[in-house]
Amino acid sequence: MSTIVAKNRSQISRRILTKAYRLMFTVETMTSICEDNKEISGKYIHGAYHGQEAILLAVGLQLEPHDFGSFHDGDVATMLALGITPHELMLQILGKAGDPFSGGRAYYCYPSLKRAEFPTVPCQSRLTGMRTIQGTGMAHAIAYMEQQKLRKTDKTSIVICSMGDEMKDNMIAEAWHVAISRKLPIIYLALNNHHVSPDLNERLGAMDAYEYAGRFKGMKRMKVDGSDFVSAYEGIKKAMAAVRKDMGPLLIQAKCPSFSYVDSTGNTQHIGDRNLKSHNRSASLFRLRDHLLAIGAPESSIMEIESAVKDYVQKAFQQALNMAEPDLGTARLHEFVETPVKEGQGKKRRRASSKVTMAQAASSAINEILGKHPEALFYYQDVREESDGAAEKAEMKKRFGKHRVLGMPELDAYMIGSTTGMSAVGAKPIVEVQSGGGHQNHLSRWVEEIGSSCYLSMGQFPVQALIRVPVGNYEDEKSYSFGHLDSALLNIKGVKVVYPSNAADMKGLMKAAFYDPNPVVILENKGLYKAKTTEINGSMSFEPDDGYMIPLGLSNKILEAEKKKTQEGNSVLIITYGMGVHWAKAACQPMGGQVTILDLRTLSPLDWETIKKEVKIHSKVLILTEEPLLNSFGESLAGRIAGECFQFLDAPIQIVGAESLPAIVMNVNLKSVMLPSSDRVGEALSELLAY
Repeated sequence: MSTIVAKNRSQISRRILTKAYRLMFTVETMTSICEDNKEISGKYIHGAYHGQEAILLAVGLQLEPHDFGSFHDGDVATMLALGITPHELMLQILGKAGDPFSGGRAYYCYPSLKRAEFPTVPCQSRLTGMRTIQGTGMAHAIAYMEQQKLRKTDKTSIVICSMGDEMKDNMIAEAWHVAISRKLPIIYLALNNHHVSPDLNERLGAMDAYEYAGRFKGMKRMKVDGSDFVSAYEGIKKAMAAVRKDMGPLLIQAKCPSFSYVDSTGNTQHIGDRNLKSHNRSASLFRLRDHLLAIGAPESSIMEIESAVKDYVQKAFQQALNMAEPDLGTARLHEFVETPVKEGQGKKRRRASSKVTMAQAASSAINEILGKHPEALFYYQDVREESDGAAEKAEMKKRFGKHRVLGMPELDAYMIGSTTGMSAVGAKPIVEVQSGGGHQNHLSRWVEEIGSSCYLSMGQFPVQALIRVPVGNYEDEKSYSFGHLDSALLNIKGVKVVYPSNAADMKGLMKAAFYDPNPVVILENKGLYKAKTTEINGSMSFEPDDGYMIPLGLSNKILEAEKKKTQEGNSVLIITYGMGVHWAKAACQPMGGQVTILDLRTLSPLDWETIKKEVKIHSKVLILTEEPLLNSFGESLAGRIAGECFQFLDAPIQIVGAESLPAIVMNVNLKSVMLPSSDRVGEALSELLAY
């Protein structure tokens, strides 16, 4: 930890000072117009903290087009300094169709900025911890891709990540550990909003950002007066130069009084004395005005700027007000961007290959991806030397280097959340977490975050990420660590969910998932990894060749009933996936050609057309899942089939799954009662055939 001291004054050109005053007055005028028209603009949350304009302008005026930003939702001044017009911001305030960032989908000043000659600002999170991880992910990708000479520019890029001053989120610690250990090119801008009303200072935590950063060895620190543009500009200039010279991460604490803020209802709340002569709406405005006068700027020219800005912003507001509302027909657009893998490719069996397990097939796929695509990275949670997969990961690290194959400790929030930032830079992360059930909170939270990026940015920022998650329960003393995420993930839109049942599908689906520009979660059943029992030996496959890919959303008919049985009405369709495929295969052996097994392979997107087609053929349906049944994906699928295919059904839909209990126990005998099995599937099949 070290401290960088910013100078109080520097020689800044009058041109820059004048531009800063014009932009600062623009923020002030936009705020006043919104407040005067709050019956219109107050329809949506639109305001921002006022008092931070000096430091935010200092940032925006010095960012380069090759830089990146992860901004707070109140950073209006930064956006204006980058070149975003008041008209564009007004369009977002009013939720208009012409909102260039989100088409009326995202809150004010969530820019999703991806334009030539502008810094890149991906779809933002409202939470400080998530935004910090996103920004650090961008810096991580920048450092890696510059090292590998994969960037299209030879200029050094940096990331600005703005945040509050309350250090209460453990995600910040995760991000900072990575940033320091890898000397990432990022500036964390902590806005210390010491309010005009002293009693509100109690809202701050026990430590502010500057104090907290002092506990992280390697994090450089700086304090600036965030309400004085001149000192803020000089401090930001010094900080950017330091980070561009590979000094690693740096925290700037900018003290700037906040005179108003937006509450949870979207209303602007004023803090303390609002008398213009004592505090002004923004103390920084008066300070910069006084400085311009002190260096010889005529007061008449300043007044001309103010008059011109008022007219300009008022016209921008009126123009935005008259713009069209979003077309309701566009509401369903941009959940995903189109994938290039639309048809199966390659050979399912490599010449002279032997059978491999699902774990071996996954390692083979990742090795092939890393060998072919230098923009791909693979990171996983640290594993013990004796753990499953440790040898394969050690070999990958030796082959591709520690900069591409990264073993991380319990940094699951960073591992998943950083994919939003990495993808925005152009890196393609493959992430493997160790325990799906143990990290369900982080998984659900972050998968929802990455799933909304494409939709809220109108397709500008899909998150290309492949996330591997172990799930399921198997005969091992640690089985209680693994749970089921099928239904939880399927309720999060904007994410594709894959669930392979055998080694060949594992490799083919994983390769297709990597090339998919959308976020994909692969749920990998731990019980199928080792293939120890006769029942699940079918999960082993001959290894496919390097080019083998299976399009996501394409099911597979594992077994087909005899045509005669089907015509006689004596057949059943089993719809299943993962471990359920192997229970079904074992259960139907004595059924004499009366069963068709459909392996879904992908739960989202779902191969609904094939499901409907097979339901019409067989008229009797059994849905088999390993997760607890109550409120599950299996129940949802049964309801959909009943709703759309009712006239083709000859019997009630049967569903077999785990007992709806809070956890899976360790005792093998108890577990056998709780989980599905081939015997339970056989009983359900017999009931259906006899109906």
